[in-house]
Amino acid sequence: MIFCRRFLRSPSILRKTTMLTTRRSLLTERASPSLCSTVPEKPYTLVLQEDRFFCNSSWHFLFKKSFPACYSTEYCYQELELKNLKSSLLEMSEDLMQHPSIVLVARGPLVSWVAQFYLESLPLSGLVMVDPFVEPSTEIMKEIRRQYRIENTCTSDVGLLTQIESGFETRQLKLEPGVVPMLVLMSQKNEHMRRASKLTAERHHDPNGSFGVQSDDIDVNPIAQIQTWIENEVS
Repeated sequence: MIFCRRFLRSPSILRKTTMLTTRRSLLTERASPSLCSTVPEKPYTLVLQEDRFFCNSSWHFLFKKSFPACYSTEYCYQELELKNLKSSLLEMSEDLMQHPSIVLVARGPLVSWVAQFYLESLPLSGLVMVDPFVEPSTEIMKEIRRQYRIENTCTSDVGLLTQIESGFETRQLKLEPGVVPMLVLMSQKNEHMRRASKLTAERHHDPNGSFGVQSDDIDVNPIAQIQTWIENEVS
């Protein structure tokens, strides 16, 4: 297991920053399959990135326990700072480029939004998006704002959300449909969030291309659901 936290220079600073749930850097934690495993090791790294203000509970410990042990998959958890699109893409590229082959699980609307722009210029072996959106309509942005747990956060913590809401971030997605295998999962019952997820799947689906895009509700075991999709569409 490896912990990487940039821009920290002393243990005292590290302790203080950890207590504040740092927003000045990217937290990376890795877990590798056991050397004694009888399951053939997978040729990719599974990376989980979560929108921490949107998700009520993290999938990190569930993924960390299951993917290396049960599926012999290199696993990595990353916490992405979402101040603005440019800095988020830079941080994402710096860390994801360390791995030769990546299946990215982007959980939450803002992380999923950034991941789609990442794919415009940089590769992934597969992309799973949970509760994504592709067009920032007024209805979807109101719903995301309503669900965000941001009462006690500073402005920079929700900088990207504010920029999209205000119309300051106007970059249009130019990604061609069907460039990589994609899975869109929905965990929300809200009609605006579900519609946004379905529109995202439709945006990336190319019926004449190599890769289709599935859209489905999250079942009881998201790990088995994601792993089955990987084995069918990515491996």
